[in-house]
Amino acid sequence: MSENNKLGLAKASNTWRLGADWKIGNRSWPHPARLYSLGMGILYTTLGIAGFFRASGLTSRNFWGTNFLINGPHDVYHLVIGILGFAAYRVGREFQYARAMSVIFSFLSIAGFLSQPTFGLMTLNGGDIFLHGLTAIIGDGVCRVEVDEKLEAEVTALRSELDEVEARPGGD
Repeated sequence: MSENNKLGLAKASNTWRLGADWKIGNRSWPHPARLYSLGMGILYTTLGIAGFFRASGLTSRNFWGTNFLINGPHDVYHLVIGILGFAAYRVGREFQYARAMSVIFSFLSIAGFLSQPTFGLMTLNGGDIFLHGLTAIIGDGVCRVEVDEKLEAEVTALRSELDEVEARPGGD
C-alpha cells in the first residue's frame, strides 16, 4: 500500500482527488465528508418528509412531541438540504456540501436567538438551535480533515521528490 492511499487520496489521471476511501489494513473506509453528506441526506430528508405529516402549512407545530417547531417552509428546507446531501454524495461534491452546510447552519443557529419567526417563515427554537449548531460543527470538522490531508499530501510529495534527488548519482 502506498503512502498516498493512507492519506485518502485517489489518482485520477495526473491529479489527486481528496475524499477517496481510506485504506486501513485490508478494509476500505469512506472519507468522513462522504459519510457526512450521506448522513445529512438521510437525516434531513427523513425530517422533511416526516414533517409534512405533522405540519404542512404556515402554522408552526411541535415535531411529534419534541422541542422542534416545524411548518411547511421548514419541511421544504429540510427536504432540500437532505436531497442536496444525497446529490453531493453521488457526484463527489461532499467537501463543498460540508462547507456550505457549516456556513448555513452556523447562520441558522445564530438566527435562532433572534426574534421569531425567522424571515417571517420559520420558527427556530432551542431544539433547532442545537441541531443546526451540531450540523455546522460536524460539517466544519470534516472540512478540517480535508485541509490536514492536503498538508500531509504536500509533505509526502516533497519527501518523495527529496528522496529522488538524493538517490540520483551526484546527489544534485
